[in-house]
Amino acid sequence: MPEKLPRVEIEVLPPEVQQEGLAAFEKIGEDVTETVERRPASLVVVRTRRPKFVRKDWDRLAETEVLQGEPIELPIARGLAGPGLLADTVIRRWYEHMPLHRLERSYGREGLPLARSTICGWHGELPFLSEDFFDVSHG
Repeated sequence: MPEKLPRVEIEVLPPEVQQEGLAAFEKIGEDVTETVERRPASLVVVRTRRPKFVRKDWDRLAETEVLQGEPIELPIARGLAGPGLLADTVIRRWYEHMPLHRLERSYGREGLPLARSTICGWHGELPFLSEDFFDVSHG
């Protein structure tokens, strides 16, 4: 990910940690994923952190339950694009009739080197998206 893009941090905690509080658990690691998201007139990298926890009174010799929040569901599994960026590419390509080479240059000017083949691949995945991504009640 280009380092010059702003970062937005999201931390996803397991429900048990949210209910009982951080004081009852010891953080033992975390998984971090980054996606590029579209904000009005800007690009930002959304870094989602999912810390891993064990109870503070855990027995180091016994089998231990590690707690971690569920990963955030993305439109395209393991994809670089968040829903906002995907929507932006679709609107610009199909509604505004912007050819792929112009989209590629436009994102490049904003600091995101994005190949037109990548955009084509994303658009090829769109028909297979879950209906959940089209449900406006999700907010």
